[in-house]
Amino acid sequence: MSEVYLTSGCKVNLFLRIHERLASGYHLLTSVFIPLDYPQDRIKITLLEKSEIHLKTNLSSLATNNILEKVFYLFKQETGFKYGCSIFLDKRVPLGAGLGGGSANAAVFLKYLNSIANFPLSQDRLLNLASRIGADVPFFLLNQSAWVEGIGDKICPLELNLKGWYGLLVYPKLHISTAWAYQKWDELKKKQKTYLTFSTWTNKRLFSHGTFVLLNDFERVVFKAYPCLRELKEKILALGASGGCLSGSGSAMFFLFRNRENQKKALNFVEKESLIFYNYLF
Repeated sequence: MSEVYLTSGCKVNLFLRIHERLASGYHLLTSVFIPLDYPQDRIKITLLEKSEIHLKTNLSSLATNNILEKVFYLFKQETGFKYGCSIFLDKRVPLGAGLGGGSANAAVFLKYLNSIANFPLSQDRLLNLASRIGADVPFFLLNQSAWVEGIGDKICPLELNLKGWYGLLVYPKLHISTAWAYQKWDELKKKQKTYLTFSTWTNKRLFSHGTFVLLNDFERVVFKAYPCLRELKEKILALGASGGCLSGSGSAMFFLFRNRENQKKALNFVEKESLIFYNYLF
C-alpha cells in the first residue's frame, strides 16, 4: 500500500486567561494562538488493507494511548473507513512544554484520513470531530493565528501583523503536566476572589490592531513551583525582549523583540545555558 510522510508543527500562546472550571473538567479560557512550523514532528504512514492501526514512536511513553489512535478509531466510527494504518511517529516537539504537539499530530492525521477517504467529512464535521479528540485540535485544523474562547473550540481567525518582529522560543528542558497546572490553578482560585465580569473584546481589538499583550495566567502557579523559569524570563527581558510569557501550561516561553541585536543577545545567552531554542523572523 502507499506510504506518506506528514509533518506537524506547534503553537504558542501570546495571551492566556483562564476562567471557570466546567463540570466536564475543562476550563473556559480566552487566548491568542499562533502556529509555528518549528519544532515539528514527522509522521510516516503506510496504508494497510486490514482496518487496524499499528503505532511505533521514538518515545516509549507515547507508544500506548496515543492521540493518533483516538483519531483513527473516531474517524472510522464516523465514516466507516475500511483501511488501516501503520504509523511511525518521530516526536520532535518537546512534551510538557505547552506547545500542543500532540494536538498538531491529531489534526494533520485527521486531514490525511479525510483526504485518503475522498473527503467524506465537510469542514464543519471535521471541526466537530476534532473538538471530540482534544481541545486544541480544531485550532490546528485551521492552522492560522486565532482568538480562541470556550474550551479552545471557539476559534476566530485573527489578523496579526508581526512583520518586523523577531521571535524566540525557549524550551528549558522541563516537563510540566497540564493536569497538574490546572489543579494548582483551581487551588489558587479557591483562595482568592475573582472578577464578577471579564471583558475580552478589548483585548481582541488590541491584538487585531497590532498591540500585543503577552500574558499567561499559568505563570502564577508555574513560576511558584519552578522559580528557575521566572529567573529565565527575567533574564531574557533584561536582555531587551519587548515581552514574553509561558506557552499554554508548559515550560516553553515565547519572546518578541523589536531589535535584532537584542534577540542575538538572548540567543547567545540561551545557547550558553544549553537550552533548546528556535528563532523566528516574522
